[in-house]
Amino acid sequence: MPRQPTEPKYLEVPQAAERLHVSSSLLYREIRAGRFPAVKLGLRLLRVPVAELEKWQAEQLAGRK
Repeated sequence: MPRQPTEPKYLEVPQAAERLHVSSSLLYREIRAGRFPAVKLGLRLLRVPVAELEKWQAEQLAGRK
């Protein structure tokens, strides 16, 4: 039986920016300012946990109500 594709646990910043419909540069700025969750892996590798992205989106939508 073929395996179902699973969603990755981490996204690259440009992938996360695309999901949020913002530019990568804006998302990098928000990460540097501490206003958006990201994980630094090694010296240069920056990733956005999918769970944190979804949680952040839910919080933003709840704040709009």
